[in-house]
Amino acid sequence: MIFLEKNGVLPFFPGYKKGHDVFLLIFSDTRYIMFRLFVFVAVSAAIIQLMNQFQKNLRARNRDLAELSKKLEILATTDALTGLMNRRTVMSHLIREINRSQRQKKMLAIIMADIDDFKKVNDTYGHAYGDQVLQETAAIFRSHIRPYDLLARIGGEEFLFVIANGAKEDIFNLIERMRVALAQHIVQLPSNAQLNVTSSFGCTIFDPEDPKSMDDLLKTADDALYTSKRQGKNRLSFLK
Repeated sequence: MIFLEKNGVLPFFPGYKKGHDVFLLIFSDTRYIMFRLFVFVAVSAAIIQLMNQFQKNLRARNRDLAELSKKLEILATTDALTGLMNRRTVMSHLIREINRSQRQKKMLAIIMADIDDFKKVNDTYGHAYGDQVLQETAAIFRSHIRPYDLLARIGGEEFLFVIANGAKEDIFNLIERMRVALAQHIVQLPSNAQLNVTSSFGCTIFDPEDPKSMDDLLKTADDALYTSKRQGKNRLSFLK
C-alpha cells in the first residue's frame, strides 16, 4: 500500500497504521478533504432526515390530539343519542342568556317539552325503537328553531328550549308549529308498522322588568308542562 501511495495510485492509505492513528490521519490530512466533506454531508443529511421525520410524527401526533380533544369536548357537551346539548351544557348557556336578556331588556322564553306516553313506546316496541322516536323528535324540533336558539335533551324524553328576542305570540306560534309537525310525523317501526307520537309543552317567559332566578324559571316551565299533561297532553300551557 505504501508503494501504491508513493507511486500515485492511491492518494493516501493509512491502513498500515495501527489503532486510532488511522482515523486521526484520515481526518487531519489535507488529502482527505473530499472524504471529510462526504462524511459531513452524509451525517448532516441523516440528521436532517431524522429531524424531518420527527417533525412529521410530531405534527401527526398533534393532529391526533386535537381530534381527540374535539371528540372529548363533543362527548362532554352533547347528548350522544340525539346530538343535542346535554343538560349540563344548556344550563350553563341558560345562565348567560338570562344575564344577556336582563342587560338588553329583552324577553327570553324557556320551554319544556315531553313526549307523551313514551313509556308505552319502549314497552311495546323496545328501547331501540324508543331511541328512534327520540332521534326523530329531536330532528323535528331542531328544524323549527333558529341556529342560535338553544335546544337540549335534559333527560329521558324531556327537552328544553331557550329562545331569545321573541314576542310571546311568536313563541306560541313556534311551539304550535312544532307540536303539529310532530303529531303529523310518522315513525316507521318493524313489520311496516307506523307510529305517531305527540308532545306536551310548558312555557314561561323571563321578563327583565320582573326577573326570576334560573331555578324559578325552570320550575315554572316544568309546572306549565305538567299542566299540559293533566289537561289531556299534546298541547301548550303557559305560566308566568
